Amino acid sequence: MMTTVALANADVGILLNNKAVEFNESTQKPIEDGDVLLLPIRVIAESANAVVDWVDNTAIVNIRGKEIKLKNGQKNAVVNGEDIELKTAVKIIN
Repeated sequence: MMTTVALANADVGILLNNKAVEFNESTQKPIEDGDVLLLPIRVIAESANAVVDWVDNTAIVNIRGKEIKLKNGQKNAVVNGEDIELKTAVKIIN
């Protein structure tokens, strides 16, 4: 899976396997937060035919055999049981 992110005047386009990820009025668009680009995991994961489950404030994403756990407000992700430090805290928006 290849993901490319392009910035142009605060508009962000995401390509996933050379196909544009579609955003509309009902989906969260990527946003800039200082020098970090926050990506809407649900839209991107579902574009890759992944399953996204929400348990309390924790997003659990299964992508091609990898389980990714993201918790609102935390600066880490858990990928297949391994802690990964993030540059900024996870934020649930909308």
